[in-house]
Amino acid sequence: MGVAGLAPEAGIYIALDRGYFSAEGLSVETSRLQGSDQIPLLATNKLQYGTLGPDPTLFNAVQRGVDLKIVVANATVTKDERSAALLVRQDLVQSGKYKSPADLKGMTIALNNPGASTQLYAERILKMGGLTRNDVKFTAVSFADMLTALSNKAIDAAWEVEPFVSSATAKGVATAVVPMWQAYPGAITELIVMSPTFAQEQPEAAKRFMVAFLRGQRDYYAAFVGNTNPAGRNDIITILTKYTAIKDPATYANLGMSGADPNGEFNDQVLSDMEDFFVAGGTLPAKVDVARMVDHSYAQTAVQQLGRI
Repeated sequence: MGVAGLAPEAGIYIALDRGYFSAEGLSVETSRLQGSDQIPLLATNKLQYGTLGPDPTLFNAVQRGVDLKIVVANATVTKDERSAALLVRQDLVQSGKYKSPADLKGMTIALNNPGASTQLYAERILKMGGLTRNDVKFTAVSFADMLTALSNKAIDAAWEVEPFVSSATAKGVATAVVPMWQAYPGAITELIVMSPTFAQEQPEAAKRFMVAFLRGQRDYYAAFVGNTNPAGRNDIITILTKYTAIKDPATYANLGMSGADPNGEFNDQVLSDMEDFFVAGGTLPAKVDVARMVDHSYAQTAVQQLGRI
């Protein structure tokens, strides 16, 4: 399985660490890979599963005939989620030059991947202020380098993700002015995608994979989203320090955590709307029928076995 090594993949790491995959008779190994690097490996069954953002690279691959299947969402945006946010330089906020999204006019905004989903989130914020992409300058900066660019005043604002959002606030570099849940409530930020060959050759294993994943996802949901087991947070944080780049448990105390659905459900219309944005921006030549890409049957079968939350 290809992973990014990020906290939104908590359900996977919990299932690994707590033996949920092995309980289903599965041996699962993870490889940390960029999303775009996972696609050819999934196409050739060198990876059976991957974690990908709903970005043009995924839709373009399906359009080229790679029959990838989106089987579940790792992370969906629920109320109060702050796993990502638009940051504005602290001096601009303190001086009053930034009071609302309308004040973004003329500013330089950093995106890790212009033209992809992060630009969609930024443009939704611009719309809140009556602005369009033509009213700002977008520039490409990696998530890891955005805080330095803000500190040096090379940029005015940035669409940033955790743990950098919390770090920027703690260091007084920038203020999180619009959190993820306000920018795009109900958005899908990371997907689990299955190899078409694996789906054909190992249908029983594919069903068992989803049962194990949903068990892990539900543990995360109970601790961080549904809050039915907040006492379980420390154990999950310990697991995350094993599998992600954040090794200090204390970092998670103020970290904005991703949303999740305990039944593996997500709204197909969100993917369709995202495609519309990519087509309009020229990063996707034409829409792909979402029904061709999505297969909810694995999650539905797992919920029949586990019960609905």
